[in-house]
Amino acid sequence: MADKNVRPTRQIVVPHTRRASFPARHSQCHQLSGKIQPMSKTKHLLNETGCYFVTTDTVNDTPFFKDPRNCLILQQTVLFQRRKGRINLYAFVVMPNHLHIILTTANNFPLSRTIQSIKGFSAYTINRQNGTTHQIWQKGYYEHGIRNEQDFMEKYNYIANNPARKGLSDRIDNYPWSSFYKDKTFEIDKIVF
Repeated sequence: MADKNVRPTRQIVVPHTRRASFPARHSQCHQLSGKIQPMSKTKHLLNETGCYFVTTDTVNDTPFFKDPRNCLILQQTVLFQRRKGRINLYAFVVMPNHLHIILTTANNFPLSRTIQSIKGFSAYTINRQNGTTHQIWQKGYYEHGIRNEQDFMEKYNYIANNPARKGLSDRIDNYPWSSFYKDKTFEIDKIVF
């Protein structure tokens, strides 16, 4: 008898290095205790392990990440989460006042703890490096559950093109604070639908 809790997976390969698969998502609403919550009142799910497009903003849209030292700290913090096996990382970009990332959490590590860890450690390290006590990140974050291949590719391309669209780079692979940088010295994961 088939297990009713097993979610079907769909497969497509996007060129990266490590492979991972994730359950397909079919709604922009979250289901909590049998009730559908609209996005405006969404509570972050604690134990979801699906694929997400996540955006988190700096407090008051302050451009903390115009400073390359701060960008490096944030980039290293995101990559640390991958090295520790907490996430599968498919794409990211550090913009002057926000971070976009596509990821899946691994080993049932909650998305909320992952984002909290990225924001908390990067803020602590930036403040320590600069001798400041600024609040770096706005509270909360926006998550979008990736529903299918088309949804993934839309978010993937959005991240890839964001620096050029905002005038920070002339080409996709020319922005150093992105997973698309041509001279990157790190690996990201390969998505499998």
